Amino acid sequence: PYLPISQVQLVLLDHGLYRDLPRAFALTYSRLWHGVVLGDADAIREAAEEMGVGQYYPLLAAMLTARPWTDILRAGDTGDARALHEKGTAADKKQ
Repeated sequence: PYLPISQVQLVLLDHGLYRDLPRAFALTYSRLWHGVVLGDADAIREAAEEMGVGQYYPLLAAMLTARPWTDILRAGDTGDARALHEKGTAADKKQ
């Protein structure tokens, strides 16, 4: 429903898809994301191999982040995880 700008609306979303992950998988997955954030290709490869992804680790990282592999690696080149920032138009950023 439409609400005037001065009113606040709280919306709760229940995805209903959560489940407990085995500890070994959770640790490997966290190492994968750590590598992604730092742009560390070796760390991404190692974690992805533990997950059974093999040579497709660049594709996995790209799918998880919705970013090209080169953008993921750019975070490592600059030493700045902000290289993976969300991209959008000026109108998107005003929202």
